[in-house]
Amino acid sequence: MKIDKHSPEKMNFGDDLNNWLWPKLIPECLSEEDGIHFLGIGTLLKARRFETKLALTPRIVIFSSGSWGVDLPVLDSRCRVYGVRGPRTARGLGLSPDKVIGDGAYLLKNLPEGHIEELGTDVGFVPHHGSERYVDWQSVCDAAGLRFISPRQSVESFLDSISHCKAVITEAMHGAITSDLLRIPWVAVRFAPNFADEKWFDWAESMSINLKIQPLPMVYQQTPPVWKSMENRGKRGLNKIGIGPEKWARLPYALRASPSKQRDHLIESLKSLVEHRDEQLSSDTALAQTVERLNSALEKLREDYREKRF
Repeated sequence: MKIDKHSPEKMNFGDDLNNWLWPKLIPECLSEEDGIHFLGIGTLLKARRFETKLALTPRIVIFSSGSWGVDLPVLDSRCRVYGVRGPRTARGLGLSPDKVIGDGAYLLKNLPEGHIEELGTDVGFVPHHGSERYVDWQSVCDAAGLRFISPRQSVESFLDSISHCKAVITEAMHGAITSDLLRIPWVAVRFAPNFADEKWFDWAESMSINLKIQPLPMVYQQTPPVWKSMENRGKRGLNKIGIGPEKWARLPYALRASPSKQRDHLIESLKSLVEHRDEQLSSDTALAQTVERLNSALEKLREDYREKRF
């Protein structure tokens, strides 16, 4: 099987877990030659992906992937579904509830990296990888007394950084999932206007978490290229007249940097979150059940591959 992932050209912890985790767990199933594409961790179940990148793929294995909004693929006879991320994905694709196995990142529990002896002392902050193009998070976190944890670092470095924390504030969903599996309390925050609520709730509902997402003020310390801002502004305008996907309505754009007082407001908002953390964590039971479902599905995958049942 050939591992697929969302953004092969960019470093992003949640996506990069695919090339790091699966070779450790199912090395005997991975091959570039057998014509099978493996969709694992991430919001990979999108119609556009199936209609372009996977259009000529003869066989597709789906293991813990998620969908998002209305961009839903048709799962045809090429697809073998071992499980999906959450109940919203299952409903959207017309799958039975027993196909919900949770996010594959929880299989880190099978490895030494998925365990820590005791909590650290820092409060960490993990932005979404896309938010790093707008803010110098290192300086903001320094001012707010937070440990900045970039999702654009190696998997090993990211896990090490999280392990030094007693709590994590995160805009990145896999910042929350990693904290959750390590039993580190976390706080979900919304920063960028195109924050993907749907995939968060898909995951949270699979873990029986009553998800709460705290708002942060949007700041443009660093503006994107003018052409990108104008493109996003144009897409927002098209969406108002019914053209394009709903997410276009929330694309960020800015032609100038925000005033320094807005950066100060962001720092104060983060300080307030640190001081009054409304932390969340799945139950030990939910975690154990998810890991059990994932491992059961993984063993079935190994057996099917070994017996050439694809």
